[in-house]
Amino acid sequence: MAFINPDPWTADTVIKEATLDLNRFLEKHLDEARRVPTVRKKVVLGEVDQRIVEVADVEKADLIVMSPRPHGTMRQFFLGSVTDRVTREAPCPVLSVCQPQLSRPWRERLIPSALLPLRHEEANT
Repeated sequence: MAFINPDPWTADTVIKEATLDLNRFLEKHLDEARRVPTVRKKVVLGEVDQRIVEVADVEKADLIVMSPRPHGTMRQFFLGSVTDRVTREAPCPVLSVCQPQLSRPWRERLIPSALLPLRHEEANT
């Protein structure tokens, strides 16, 4: 793995900020996390998809849980998402969890009957 050694101050700042974000997230979900037998938190630097796969392999993870983020259509087409790449390379199953989407109200729209298939008897009349 080729790794360019970044400026140590920049890396330290990135790790501190990421750790702070992770701790804020975990504080909100502390009750749920306590129900899981083993939870480990880790902040690492590198290409996101590669590092997730490497850590899952080293830690002998049973499951990777991810929340996919939408990207632009062209970027998605050419590169795929991080979740897609992790799913293809992971040494264990990957569970993709999305936020529930609000359903739209019906708004009293009618579906034109011309789009529905006709029965044989109706077609001959």
